[in-house]
Amino acid sequence: MSNHHGKLGKRRQRSTGFTLIEMVITIMILSIVTGTSLVALTSAFNAMATAQAIAPLSLGGQIVMERILKELRNTHCNQITRLDNGKALQLIDNNGRTVKFHQINTTTQSIYMTYNNDNVNWLLGANVQADSLRFVVPTCDGTGQPVPQKPGLVTVSFTVFQRFPDNETVTLPFRSSVYVRSS
Repeated sequence: MSNHHGKLGKRRQRSTGFTLIEMVITIMILSIVTGTSLVALTSAFNAMATAQAIAPLSLGGQIVMERILKELRNTHCNQITRLDNGKALQLIDNNGRTVKFHQINTTTQSIYMTYNNDNVNWLLGANVQADSLRFVVPTCDGTGQPVPQKPGLVTVSFTVFQRFPDNETVTLPFRSSVYVRSS
């Protein structure tokens, strides 16, 4: 008996399933995808943790800045006095109260506000970098320190910071300007 194909009894069988090489390649591809996903997720979680730590810091700095600017809006240009080379500011508001913004000495990490020289320092904000509170106040005619500016434009700046348990420090600078009344 002869076979049309010339070989007797040899049939090619189709295998079902994976070969060892296909299995190894699949595992390698899955490992690469998993590793890449873990790196991306770790970065996302770290970014989220940093944002959650910075958010209250940022909000605290904004509150301090808004309080200082509010008091500056309620005064006149000729009722503002820079103290301690621009590291503190004293003003007389529309109600006749003396208001002072300052850091006690240069080692404190807080900004304080004092009313009517009553020696009670009201805490405005903590985590303020020591010696970072600055005021630039031109005189009402536009001259002032350190450079002449527009009359009545007062600039306030300070830096807040957060130190994390791993000794990493994040700093956020705040700077804003406001026009005060000229007379």
